[in-house]
Amino acid sequence: MIGMVDEVQTYFARQPILDQNMRLYGYEMLYRGGPHADNSGNLVDGDAATAAVIEAFQVRGIDKLAGGKKAFVNFTQKLLLDGVPAYFPPQSLVVEILEDVDPTPELLEELRRLKSLGYMLALDDFVFRPALKPLLRLADIVKVDFFDSVFSMKNFYAVCSHINLAKCLLLAERVETHTAYEKARELGCQLFQGYFFARPTTMSEKTVGVMRINALRMMAEVSRDGIDFNRIAAIIKQDIGLTYKILKLVNSAYFGLVKEITDVKKAVVYLGQMELKKWISFAALVNMSDRKPPELIEMSLVRAHFCETVALHLQLPQESDAFFLTGLFSLLDIMLDTNIHSLLEDVTLPELSHTALTGGRGYMRDTLDLIIALEKGNWEEVLRLSNALSVDSGDMSDLYADSLQWSAELHLQEETG
Repeated sequence: MIGMVDEVQTYFARQPILDQNMRLYGYEMLYRGGPHADNSGNLVDGDAATAAVIEAFQVRGIDKLAGGKKAFVNFTQKLLLDGVPAYFPPQSLVVEILEDVDPTPELLEELRRLKSLGYMLALDDFVFRPALKPLLRLADIVKVDFFDSVFSMKNFYAVCSHINLAKCLLLAERVETHTAYEKARELGCQLFQGYFFARPTTMSEKTVGVMRINALRMMAEVSRDGIDFNRIAAIIKQDIGLTYKILKLVNSAYFGLVKEITDVKKAVVYLGQMELKKWISFAALVNMSDRKPPELIEMSLVRAHFCETVALHLQLPQESDAFFLTGLFSLLDIMLDTNIHSLLEDVTLPELSHTALTGGRGYMRDTLDLIIALEKGNWEEVLRLSNALSVDSGDMSDLYADSLQWSAELHLQEETG
């Protein structure tokens, strides 16, 4: 068992990995040790950082942090030889072998042992060399940089010529546009990592339908002080699907009512502002993202909760609702393939949220940029923005993990409702 690593400040985040149909396959668990106490800017070594994040996995549960999907975790040569991956169940973990490992007989023997126990092996940032063929023969997944360059393409074809795509999955990394995604797909890649799915294919002035405008207005309405339950009930009644869902939820085993509620207004009042805020956020996002990867819903909810929590850390409870809405609305232009400025003409948001979402600077925009930096594993930006907001950067991974758990519980509540 790994000893406690209290002295290492660890930044943690996760990056989605999607399949050919843009369904979530798993997450790469990104992490890095923070700066030393002497503020030298030097980062702790990979073994210590990995040990620290594994400690976090043991405390919080790797299944929870990965949302029940495969967790791709980097392991150094030393940690592989120490048998550290075996601390976690094989159904939860994909063992990522770093690009700088040396395929010694001892390492290959340990990798064969892990495979015999049911673990999947992935070669991270793989660059083909003849000496690495033994690793290719053991790999279940090979991750290759798909950045559009001569070197990347030459490496891609070299890897393809030495693997059997029927037995080994090819994962394209750094896929940042839909054009790159389509090209990688055509060339045989089965898995994709990068933010191509979180960028619009085309940015248009597309009209947002009436039902979607109502969903936007509901999301804004339930995040205000002094919620108008009559107004919310009236909006829900305009949508048969939402009416059915809220009545199903309020009468579910989750709430354990003795007498069934059949009136939307009574259901809205019974749930109260906090439960409505969670449920409407989830239901409205589902309605608006029917042709987009479900991961966008997850990211929106995580951003909303994270921003709200940072507001409380900044001792701005009166603005926490605006922070929540900023995170919640931050991907709507992607979901609806329309310009954020046009989208916000149809819904009234707090001025701070409107400013942050449309590119204005300030502490709310810094908070949104902070969660985006965490998502991408841009640790230097995480540190810079934490300092700008005067919040402890060491708390950010905990706040992020709490937001992941909140989103997962929301999904569970919807499924059991």
